[in-house]
Amino acid sequence: MSHKMLSYSSFFGSCRLLISLFLFVSAATAQVADHGSVLGTITDSSGAVIPGVQITLKNLDTGNTFSAETDQSGQYAFQIVPVGQYELSSAKEGFKRQLRSAFPVHAAEYVRADAALSVGAISEELTITAAPPVVNTVTANEGNTVTGQQVNSLPLTNRVFTQLVLLEPGVSQTVDQSPGFGSNSSVGFSINGVRPDENNLLIDGIRNVDTFGGNAFIAPNLFAVSEFRIESNDYTVTAGRSAGGQVNLISRSGTNSFHGDVFEFFRNDTLNAMNHFSTSNPENRYNDFGYDIGGPIKKDRLFFFWSQEWRRIIQSSGPSITVTPTSAERSGNFSNWSGGAVIDPDTGLQFPGNLIPPDRLNKNSQRL
Repeated sequence: MSHKMLSYSSFFGSCRLLISLFLFVSAATAQVADHGSVLGTITDSSGAVIPGVQITLKNLDTGNTFSAETDQSGQYAFQIVPVGQYELSSAKEGFKRQLRSAFPVHAAEYVRADAALSVGAISEELTITAAPPVVNTVTANEGNTVTGQQVNSLPLTNRVFTQLVLLEPGVSQTVDQSPGFGSNSSVGFSINGVRPDENNLLIDGIRNVDTFGGNAFIAPNLFAVSEFRIESNDYTVTAGRSAGGQVNLISRSGTNSFHGDVFEFFRNDTLNAMNHFSTSNPENRYNDFGYDIGGPIKKDRLFFFWSQEWRRIIQSSGPSITVTPTSAERSGNFSNWSGGAVIDPDTGLQFPGNLIPPDRLNKNSQRL
């Protein structure tokens, strides 16, 4: 009986924790730039604006819909739109219904989707397959979005998303990148000459920076990445905080279809080419493995996505050769030294016979 009571207590405690986390995330994401915007102007074939047009924006992955109506100037705007693939329909009595097929909405980006309606019955439909213009005519901020497909199609030596930031103009690498765990990965980069610790990294709009070195505190499994946005200049009011670049990663979410995968990426010294001067390779083992799964809890309403990743890293630099001083050299006698002339720092001349006078030897160094 006590065992059952403990189980029930743990169950309800877990439920309370999940509800608290859900409410916290809901409150937090309402205040951050983890969404995009869709806006436009509706006109007729002559170019005159049309007020009162019913605009419907539908997420093709989740089935969620957003509705709006054009104002007196024929304009509409969906200011907060989750990342995803969408279609947009425009309908008004006396005009043919127009449908703009699949187009992406990215975080911190504005999509302008204008439409010119033709006179006709509303039961008639005209489908537009051309994508909206990619040039941002709404804001002056400069940046680029890297999609989840690109993240998982391009080869990455350490499976850390920030490696792809180096593909952007104005980005330079300050240190060699190496695999690790979260902020222990060496993934420092500079944007437009600003210090690496001045970059502002986010996950779903929430700050994700190890302020000591400027690395990402959390480096998610790449299969859990929907996209990430790099902004390098003229940030909007939703960004800021730091003088460097803004890098906002958007995590994947579930859809109306079940999807999942199991993966492993590895490197092993037994598969590496041998160094010409070595008889064996230094031990170097890197295993990155995990899984993820997502799908609907309630179709068109509630979804889940779960991802886990493990890394096992064994690294060795291999043997190193160090030259230690002989007993004679410790007493200042470098007459047999093959390293060349020993220079007197006071005169800039060679010590006669490469012999350093005993009174010129540092006592602390000799003790050490």
